[in-house]
This record gives sequence, structure tokens and C-alpha cells, in this order.
Amino acid sequence: MNHIAKKVTVTAVGVLLGTYMYAMVIGNAANSTIVSSPDYEALKVETRSKKENFAENESQKEEEITTLEKGLTESDSLDEDELSAEEESTVEADYEEEEQEEEDEETDSERIERVCQKYKSSLVEEPSKLSYHHFHVDNRNKLLYCFIPKTASSLWKAINAILNGKTSETNASKINNYTAHFVIKPELLHHYPTKTQETLLESYYKFTVVRHPFYRLVSGYRDKLNPGKKWFKKTYGTKIIRKYRPKATVKEIRSGTPTFSEFVDYLTDPKTVAVPKRVDDHWTQYHRLCHPCNVKFNYILRFESLKEDTDHLLSSRNLSDLVTYKYIAPATNAKKVNRYIRQLKIEKLLQLYKVFEIDFELFGYDFDIKEYLT
Repeated sequence: MNHIAKKVTVTAVGVLLGTYMYAMVIGNAANSTIVSSPDYEALKVETRSKKENFAENESQKEEEITTLEKGLTESDSLDEDELSAEEESTVEADYEEEEQEEEDEETDSERIERVCQKYKSSLVEEPSKLSYHHFHVDNRNKLLYCFIPKTASSLWKAINAILNGKTSETNASKINNYTAHFVIKPELLHHYPTKTQETLLESYYKFTVVRHPFYRLVSGYRDKLNPGKKWFKKTYGTKIIRKYRPKATVKEIRSGTPTFSEFVDYLTDPKTVAVPKRVDDHWTQYHRLCHPCNVKFNYILRFESLKEDTDHLLSSRNLSDLVTYKYIAPATNAKKVNRYIRQLKIEKLLQLYKVFEIDFELFGYDFDIKEYLT
């Protein structure tokens, strides 16, 4: 019997003795002091009844104590960490299932390789035909960063500038977007001789940042066309309105602010799809900018987990002490994205997905049309 059972037993015995002594006092007092009382017989009956009730209650308590002691004794025979055979089997099965799921889950590299094989004819290109305009070179830390607009490219251009010694600032958040994009001049892989490009692509640590294609698309539309920027509205907005808005007025065309549906009409137009180089980088597919079927990336950061992934990359490359930044949550959230996507008819939505289908598959993003129909 363990110490808990012993303690319970001692306590119970104490209660029994105390109660018994109390009953004896009452009995003795009744016999010695109330013998001559006319109510003696009545008191005697009452006392006998109390004793009988007491005995019955104590018998029940003894049974409860015996049961408790038995339970405690049986528990002592089992180790606290020991499971029954059935429980052990269940836990082991659950563990093996989780382990199998982890093994079955594709890595980014495995998924990209599989999708590249699936679309080999249209994705794998001759190296001489590739453009590396979007690859920033960091020779100090042997990094190659392929930037994709609207996937935290402002932040990572600033970080890259700090790591590459292009600025004395160490806080990336203090470098504004204009400076990051237009003032600080990065070293581009495109400017290197072909042989050097091949060497760097083989030996440097390569990474990029991606996000859900529809989120990026809505973000690009809001930032460049509605309300937008003057140059984009003039260069793209006016042409989109003129072509896809029947009977558009001069004022509407000059506004340069197409509806989201008109913007999608432009992106899904067979003529636009046929000549992808004419599409602005802010809504060009990922695989056309970073060539993941030719370039074997070491790490794919997700916009959806940007802070964790950024911290991981900097830490894994021993760069955390060189740069700081403040994470700011994106302005384009699920509610805003759904508000725009749900403006599209089903047929148009499917056409839009088709344009970005390879990006969805390459980077493991799901497309569930029901999500946009409710």
C-alpha cells in the first residue's frame, strides 16, 4: 500500500475511534445521570436508534475505504508511464500514421521536379534563352535572390542591399520602397558573362519568395491600377478600358482605372497569353521570371509565413546579426481577395486559373472553385 492509501486509512480509523468514543460518552451519561428520569425509556430508545444508524454508516465507510485501498494498491502495481497493451498499440499506430504522412509529403524540390516533368515541353528552356534580369547577386554571402514583384520584393531588395554592402543602413524597414527599387542598384546575374552565370547558379545559395497567385494578382491590381500609379494607369489601364469596355467614354478611358473583371479579360485574352513578354512583371507568372525548372532553388520562402521563413533563411546562413527588419502584415487579405475574385463569372475564373495553373502546381497552392462561389 502506498503512502496515499496509508494516509486515507489512518484518517478513517481516527474518525471511527472519535465517533465511537463520542457514542460511549453519550451512553454512559444516559445510564448514570438520567436513570431516575421519567423520560429514560424514550431516551434509551432514541440512543439505541442513533447507535444503530451510526453502526450502519460506519459499515458503509469501511466498505468505501476498503474499495479505495484496493484501487490504490492496484495502481501501485502499474508504473505511471506504463500504458495498457491496447493503449500502447493505439499510440504506436497514430505515431506511425503521422510519420508516414510526413514521409509522403513532397518537399518543394520534389514537387517542382515532378511538375517540371509534367510540363517539360513548355517549362524547361535552353540556358541561352533564359533571362536573369530578376536575379540579384550577393557575392559577399554567395546568395542569388530571384525577386518577384508583389511577394515582399521591397523588403528583400532592402535586405539584399544591406547584406551586399550597398548601404550603411542595417534596418531594412528604414529603406523606403522607392530607394529599394530605384536608388540602390543591385548586381544582376543578367550582367555577368554566360560562364560566370553558370558558375554562380551552380555554387551560390538560391532562393525566392512566392505567394498564392490570386493574392498576388489582386495586390498588383490594387497597387498599380485601382487606385493605382499614374504610369501603369496610362500604359495599361487606358488600353484595357478601350478594348474591354464597350462604349467607354473618353473620361472613362482617360481615368486609366479598369474594373477587376476587365483586368482579367486582358490577362486571359489569347493574344496576351500568346505573347507573355508584353505582360508587366507585376502579373507575369513566377516560372517566367525565375525559371524553377532550370534553376535548382535551395529555399522557397512563402509570403504566407514570411517572417518565419525570412528569419530561418538569415539564421541558417549566419546573417541574422547583419540585418534587422520590422514585419508588417500584408494589406491584401483573404476577405479583399475574395471580394474581387467573386466578381468573375465561373468561366472567366477558370480561364484565369488556367493562365496561372503551372504556378499553382509548382509551388503547391490549391485551387478550389467552390471557395469563390459562396
